[in-house]
Amino acid sequence: MAKFVWKPDVVDFGYEPSTQKIKFIHEGVLVEILSYPSWIGEAVIEFDEYNGDRPAKGVITATVSNDATRHQEAGVIAVRCDTEDYLIPVVYNYDSEHIPVSDVIDTVIMMSGDEGFVGPRDRIKAQIAAKRWLQDNGGITGTNIRFSELSVDGNKIHLPGDFVSPLALYVVSPDGYLAPIYVNRDINIGQEAMQDENSFYLLDDAGYVISAHGLTPRVDNEKPFSYFGVDIGALGELGPGQKVVQIAPGKLSGNGAYRYDAANRVIIIDGPGIDKVVLEYVSDPILRHRLKMDLGKIRVHKSYQESLEAYLYYKLVEINRHVPLYEKQRALSAYKLAMKRASMRKLNVEELIQVLRGNK
Repeated sequence: MAKFVWKPDVVDFGYEPSTQKIKFIHEGVLVEILSYPSWIGEAVIEFDEYNGDRPAKGVITATVSNDATRHQEAGVIAVRCDTEDYLIPVVYNYDSEHIPVSDVIDTVIMMSGDEGFVGPRDRIKAQIAAKRWLQDNGGITGTNIRFSELSVDGNKIHLPGDFVSPLALYVVSPDGYLAPIYVNRDINIGQEAMQDENSFYLLDDAGYVISAHGLTPRVDNEKPFSYFGVDIGALGELGPGQKVVQIAPGKLSGNGAYRYDAANRVIIIDGPGIDKVVLEYVSDPILRHRLKMDLGKIRVHKSYQESLEAYLYYKLVEINRHVPLYEKQRALSAYKLAMKRASMRKLNVEELIQVLRGNK
């Protein structure tokens, strides 16, 4: 049996088209590449001849194609050493929109120069400041917005561990679209049964105790023309001969309604037999990646690269008592201006048209 051992065990091509060298040792007469994934544009093998004394060395040079624009790929490079076949796992996570935070920190340190207020000694401080900025601005920059499919258990959704704040909630329609569930702040999330001054339990119009953590039934969804997720108080009065139900704005959703209970980290659902939802939420990137100081794997959107650079410089000079006040004020103004420019860059053509028409 021919010997063939390679390093690294799994070859990661990173986020942008790149070239990786896979080193190996072998004990074979012929080593050849049988196949490789379509997103790899070229894979070339070079190796020394094995003379029977010690394992010979070799290297596989693989390059991701510039046309490989898929988000995430995985596959194998099949190699044959004499009569034995080996599979080298390869992965590629394409991302042209974001840049590693570590690169942003390097830029700030390098641009300051030897005569500036910021130097290599401030790298750890910059890393701490970058983590805080990411946690504070994850939802604004769009870098840490996630979608998660969650089960509904007893009208409640238990939130993911990296959850910071909700953005939207959806059910999946029969044709595969995300149908929004709207907020209804009238949904009861009381922790205990509600009582009056004489310690009598309060009842709603249907005779139910207004109590418990969760929903108080108010609408009989078995009756025709009933509305899911709508409190009785949201329905308007019908006049003589009227055939249209008047609904208070913001109180009706045919898909159901929800309310976020921050104290208990759950979302309460009121809807027609909802058993699974899709939650769009702001995620804590540090908690999600379970990283401490390794910011090479955490990335920020390129639209906010300038903003993060300006913020890091401002925070570093702010805590430096040797920096003049005017420079600290200038750095703060530069950061605020960078954030405004980043917000404008987020507008797409359709949104820009809406702005120009005065609709936003």
